[in-house]
Order: sequence, then C-alpha cells, then structure tokens
Amino acid sequence: MNILVINCFTKVFVGIADGIDQSANIYGSSAGSSFIFENFLKHRKLRKVFRHISPQIDESRFIHDTLSIISQNSIDFVFVTGDNYTNIVSRNKQIIEDNSKAIVFVDDYNRLISLTNKWEMFQLCKTYNFPTPATILFTDYSKIANLINDEGITFPIVIKPPIATGSAGYLEISNPVELKNSKNKIIELLNEHEALLVQEFVEGELHDVVFCANEGKLVSALTQKRLLSLYDFGGGGIINQTTDEPELISFAERFLSHVPYSGVANFDFIKRSNGEYVLLECNTRFWGTTQLTIAAGLKMPQ
Repeated sequence: MNILVINCFTKVFVGIADGIDQSANIYGSSAGSSFIFENFLKHRKLRKVFRHISPQIDESRFIHDTLSIISQNSIDFVFVTGDNYTNIVSRNKQIIEDNSKAIVFVDDYNRLISLTNKWEMFQLCKTYNFPTPATILFTDYSKIANLINDEGITFPIVIKPPIATGSAGYLEISNPVELKNSKNKIIELLNEHEALLVQEFVEGELHDVVFCANEGKLVSALTQKRLLSLYDFGGGGIINQTTDEPELISFAERFLSHVPYSGVANFDFIKRSNGEYVLLECNTRFWGTTQLTIAAGLKMPQ
C-alpha cells in the first residue's frame, strides 16, 4: 500500500504517519524545501519527499505535478494537510481520481466548501435549528452599523472572513468607536475576501468534536477541550485534553444526518457558562492535535 501525503512538512503529518499501519509506504510532497526536516527531523516512516509547484502560483501545474508523483510511485491513497491544500485538492479531486488509480481522502468540493465556508454552514445550522452565534454577512463597510442594529447584535463583536486559515483576518471590536477606528483595516479585509462576517462575541470554554465520517455516518469520533490555544480567542490548540462529551458527538451525528459528508473534520464549539454549546465553525481536514486523537486510541488515518 503506497500513500502520498500532500503538504507533508506539518505537525499534522506526524499524526497521519503515526496513525497508519507499519506496512504502508508513505511518501510526502511539498512546495518548499526544508533541509532540516528532510535530513534531521524526517519522520521514520517517510520514504521520500517530492517537490511540486505551489498551487497558489499555478494550480493547474500543481495538479499536473501531483499526478506525476502518483503515477511514478503507484500511489493508492492521497492524504492532505492544511486548509488551503485541502480545499484545492478537493476542488480537483475528480481530475486526480479520473487520471490515476489513487483514492483521494477529501470530500467533493461542493459539500466540503458548504462546511468550510462559515456563512454557508451557519445557513445549514439555521435550517436544521443548531445553535450558532448571531451572525451577519456584509460586503460594504458603510452598512455594518445598520446591519448590527437590525440584527440586534450588541458589542463586543467579532469580524472575520467566511473562509480563513489560522484565525487570519480575525478582529475583535469592543464598541462603536473602535468599529469606526477600524475602518481602514476592515476595508482592507473586504478587498481581500469580498465579504466578511459580523458575529456576536461568545465567551466560554473551547471544545471540539473530531470525527471521521462516511456518507454522513460517523465511523469514529472523539471530543476534546482546548486548555491553551495559539491566541486568547482561539486558534490552533497548543494543549488539548481528551474529554467525553456525548452531547457534542450527538450533535455531529445529527448534523451529518442532514449533510452526507465523507472524510475527517472537526467542529469547534464554545461552551457558555450556562452549559450551552454554540457551534463556531467546521474544519474539513485533519486537526492540529491529530496525534492526541491517535494516542487516545482512535487511529483515524488508518
């Protein structure tokens, strides 16, 4: 069994490699070079690293390079790490599978992006009555104040892109004066993302449910609590604790009964002081603490 992990110089790669049986031949691919990783910190299971062009530079060439790697090394299965790479590979999944024997472990793009895009996911939550923060979408800075007032959202508020990586573009705004003073930054973000979300600020504990699903049915799932994250408001988990929260796993089951998703993902929640869970987002890829999931006994990559 030959496996290719695209974007292999990440901590998530270590979790994927540790979660796959010893009998597999694991190859990696990367757009950048890393002498230290390849010569000193390379995972013991990584047989070889291949180069490809960055998909941000030339997406079509990236797919061509990936297909060449798959063909030349008889790759059976393809994994991906990172939001950007996952989205790009998902968008080109059919091309890869139609032109090789490999199976790509990401879902079809239309379904994947409906969860990755926070606004689209919130519309699904509204349809099926799942709790989310009060949220509005805007494309014009001049209309923010009226939209906030019409929706009844009170300060502090959060402004963020519908699709982002590592909390990029996140703004926390305490009052109307700060909103006015942030005009240039917000317009800059609008020019980059075309639309932004305004969301009520929700205070509480950060909890996740990580899972693997097949056509909307849970294969395995685990809950965890983020004790320390990259930022005060969230971001990647630095210290996570495995927990047992049946309510979150039940949420995942109910959500997936409406959205027949296939692949791995994690739902991010905030638990209010009254015990209510509010869904913040869904990340349709392996999570930063994949190794913790495996250490807890769930070899989800396998």
